[in-house]
Amino acid sequence: MTPNTSLVDRLAAITSGPDAEADVRLARGAASSFVFKLVYSGLSFLGGLLLARWLGTAAYGAYAYAMAWIWFLVPLASLGLDTLLVREMAAYKVQSAWGEMRAFLVQTHRVVLCVSIGLALGAAAAVRLFASRADPQVVLTLWMALFILPFLALIRVGQAALQGLHQVARGLFPFFVVQPVTFVSFLLGAHWIAPKLNAPGAMKLNVASFAISWIVLAGVLWRNFPAAAKRAEPMHRELPWLRSVMPLLLFSGMYMLNGQVDILLLGMIKGAREAGIYQVASRTSGLIGFFLLAAIPALAPEISSLYAARRMDRLQHVITRAVRLTLLASLPVGLALVIFGEWLLAHVFGADFAQGKNALAILSVGQLANVAMGSAYYMLLMMGLEIDTAKGMAVGAVANLVLNAALIPRWGLEGAAFASAASMIVWNVWLSVLAYKRLGVHSTALGRIWSARR
Repeated sequence: MTPNTSLVDRLAAITSGPDAEADVRLARGAASSFVFKLVYSGLSFLGGLLLARWLGTAAYGAYAYAMAWIWFLVPLASLGLDTLLVREMAAYKVQSAWGEMRAFLVQTHRVVLCVSIGLALGAAAAVRLFASRADPQVVLTLWMALFILPFLALIRVGQAALQGLHQVARGLFPFFVVQPVTFVSFLLGAHWIAPKLNAPGAMKLNVASFAISWIVLAGVLWRNFPAAAKRAEPMHRELPWLRSVMPLLLFSGMYMLNGQVDILLLGMIKGAREAGIYQVASRTSGLIGFFLLAAIPALAPEISSLYAARRMDRLQHVITRAVRLTLLASLPVGLALVIFGEWLLAHVFGADFAQGKNALAILSVGQLANVAMGSAYYMLLMMGLEIDTAKGMAVGAVANLVLNAALIPRWGLEGAAFASAASMIVWNVWLSVLAYKRLGVHSTALGRIWSARR
């Protein structure tokens, strides 16, 4: 196209080119993901705000600490099968392998259900061993939170199956809309009935919201499961434990460890109050990565398809464009949090939470770097390089653990924030370099957009 090409001509070229269908599908999936995650972020922010104000720093810290353990355990419960499902369901659909599709979906659900229940029971027993030396409110809240684990693991599996079937919006709706809407509604109702809400009571309401979300998701998955697969005779095959499942499990565990080790160690070393303040700062800084996370569900199947067709030029174009757009959208949010963070924490969450202003600024810088590095980890996973991806994430997790253990005792909130931001940059750089060496693809915002549309 020439520089003088009209806007109408450009739009016509986009909607009629060889990749028109893929572009429309990607845009539709990204748009729906954006909307649902915007709803989720807003409602989660509202839920966190209500909890912080109604529970206070200590009780909210107990609640946040318990949920941190759930988010830490859920990758172990899902065994990385959610990521594998995205790839496999898409492949089965292309191959019309309906019997294999049905068998694989049933098999993964059974495995995840058994593992998640076993983990919950094991964790409950471990909490019981240390109950005498811990705050009773923290112990009871942890026990209640463990009921969430099976529901959350099954939600991840069902959501991944729908994503692999190119039903991105339907897959996201139960978790990103139904769950937070239900939880906030329960919180408001409980506060109206009995204003003195405690951490275990809030966790009970959260358990109910996850259970309802899973029920809705199960119905959506059944309605959108291909009719041919429903009729087909299941054709079972052994799960690729060593080739894919174990590396994916390791990656998921390391990824979640990177996201939770700071608050877990802060709670252990400094107590529930510090953990609660830090959790608010951490979740607020997470708003910066919102646009990147919204794009990934739609971007992942497209990456897998382009790589399978060995269309690396088109892949480079899609990756670079997505990363630059998300960075452009994220920059104003990051700058606002760095400049106005103290005001936001004090006036929105309460004066006690203003103590997290420095941690919020540090975490915001790390989140901006994360967005600029793009989605190298997901790109590598969708191309079958889960072993290399897990190694890179493990490097970041080790750095995160060591830095947090070294910095939290002396610098508290700021030490945890610096450790988290630094380790995030470490694993992003590692995986970005790996993506270029293995695939020749620039995964960061510095990568170039190829001039020709493929």
